[in-house]
Amino acid sequence: GRLTLYEMAKFPDQWRPVADLLNIPAVDATIARYQGGWWMFYALPGAQGRAQRELHVAFSDCLTGPWTQHPGNPVRKGFESSRPGGRPFIHHGSLVLPVQNCAESYGGAIGFLRIDALTRTSFSATLVGQLVSKGILPGYESGLHTLSWDGEFCVIDVRRWVNSPFPLEFWVLFRGKLRNRLRRLLKAF
Repeated sequence: GRLTLYEMAKFPDQWRPVADLLNIPAVDATIARYQGGWWMFYALPGAQGRAQRELHVAFSDCLTGPWTQHPGNPVRKGFESSRPGGRPFIHHGSLVLPVQNCAESYGGAIGFLRIDALTRTSFSATLVGQLVSKGILPGYESGLHTLSWDGEFCVIDVRRWVNSPFPLEFWVLFRGKLRNRLRRLLKAF
């Protein structure tokens, strides 16, 4: 029901909460420092695929808040280019937000939304390109969920469909049994 910022206490598995940024269930939230302020792009859960079809923005002077929701929210609508899909980056002087194309399927591709105007009262953006999963990694051509790029390194989250003769409930049960067996085994050492 809220978005919390965590700080790493000890790598890789110890984290501590620093601040609650938004008291709403923000989905796929991503933050950028831009033009002297902090900007957050996120989706909200809801009926009829709301999380895939609405882009929301919040802003703050400080990473830990307080954060203010943009008065134009949702600032963008449409399944093609509204759900955040990775870390915003600067390209040719413009802020670019990777967004998921959910028109055909959830995370079907990654689009690039060039932010044309971003102030505390206005927002406009143009979809300037799209990356599809075909040809990136053989066998993982069902879609893309996230693209994060810092100018030197790029991380892409790809998807594939696997048909299994076993229902999901089997794997959940098997995973639980396997986990319990591993715990018992490790206690013996």
